[in-house]
Amino acid sequence: MKHNSKSKLQKLERTLSKKALSIHNRNRHLEKELSTQNDKVEFLAKHDALTKLPNNFALIEMLEHHHYNYLIIFDISNFSLFNKEYGKSFADLIIEKVAQVLTIHIRKEMELLKSESDRFIILSKIKERDKIEEFCAQILSFFDQTNIEVDGQEINLTFCIGAGECHNENEPVLEAEYALDNAKKLGPRHYYIYDDNRDMIDCGVEEMKWLSITKELILNNDIIPHYQAIANINTRQIYKYEVLARGFHNGEMITPDFFIKAAERLGLITSVTRMMINKSFSFFENNTHEFSLNITQWDLLENYLVDFMKEKLQRHNIKPKRVCLEVLEQVSFQEENEETLPQLRALQAMGFKVAVDDFGVDNSNFSRLLEIKMDYIKLDAVFIKDIQQNPNHQTIVKAIADLAHTMGIKTVAEYVSNREILDIVKECNIDYAQGYFIGKPQANIIEDSF
Repeated sequence: MKHNSKSKLQKLERTLSKKALSIHNRNRHLEKELSTQNDKVEFLAKHDALTKLPNNFALIEMLEHHHYNYLIIFDISNFSLFNKEYGKSFADLIIEKVAQVLTIHIRKEMELLKSESDRFIILSKIKERDKIEEFCAQILSFFDQTNIEVDGQEINLTFCIGAGECHNENEPVLEAEYALDNAKKLGPRHYYIYDDNRDMIDCGVEEMKWLSITKELILNNDIIPHYQAIANINTRQIYKYEVLARGFHNGEMITPDFFIKAAERLGLITSVTRMMINKSFSFFENNTHEFSLNITQWDLLENYLVDFMKEKLQRHNIKPKRVCLEVLEQVSFQEENEETLPQLRALQAMGFKVAVDDFGVDNSNFSRLLEIKMDYIKLDAVFIKDIQQNPNHQTIVKAIADLAHTMGIKTVAEYVSNREILDIVKECNIDYAQGYFIGKPQANIIEDSF
């Protein structure tokens, strides 16, 4: 009996030992898989998905941990035309080809990165300014004399190039951006290198300050949403909220007038849009209110919205019918832009509503409204601000409202700042009102009526 018990115990010990070894091996395998996945996630976070080159997030680390003497920005001239004429897929092939060509032509003291949209960045350890000028001139000359082949087609590309010295981690991007602006003023096929003595006076300390603050706001995630109520004029109930960006710097609130244009110059405007989407979806997942988000031309040109919004809907369990995407009139009505309309239709097919913002000043093309099938028209503020004193504007507002209603489109009047304006736009058959009389933008939503 003792022998059998001992034998069973030994057998059990061997079985447990094998299981323990199996569990240990499995854990090692899982740890290895997890490490591999973490490496992949980290790589994707710091590299451009299309070219696999380091991106803007990698740029920050590279400037912090390595010494470079120049930062050079390459901007493809009139790249939006390729998007419009050939479509996004072909434009992506151009970007990939340019990445290959630049990789071949950069010098050993240089690192190539892919920034947003159609921009590339080179970090250079070369100290001599004349050698940087020589390199920029050589790149421009190469593309002048050599077409690149993309999907069997010969494409001629031109560039504008801006460069700044790497004094510290912040200045080179700002200096290169300013230099790039100057290069664009000279026209395609030009480069410009920032010079402290010459350009600080021309650029202005204030302009450079806001470029620096804007970059800091975006990198530190310090742009937050405020919510402005939109009310049903007839029922006096709050219908939904528009999400508006506000920056916070050194304890002070900053309005978009100061940082939106700067974000565009820095090539970071789509980062602002993503930030507003992320934060507003997180806020509205805990209630049932509808809300509007502003979409820029650059968001549509980068063609990321459909997949990005799909992921946000799933993550926050928000129904798309609660979300309205506001697009400026000149963006939504660009007939030559083949990228805009399919994206807007795809987003509408997902269930999102679409509004044309600041309607009435630019193209005012009602036939395009039928084609796009907008859900809302938001009238340009120029018609509303002085509507009390301007009978012509009253006539225009009423005409737009009547025609929109025949097309099944709702109308919104912005800048409703007092009772008199509210009464007039109501007489003009406007459906919704937005403005300080209804409610100011604030960090939390107001009550359901006004």
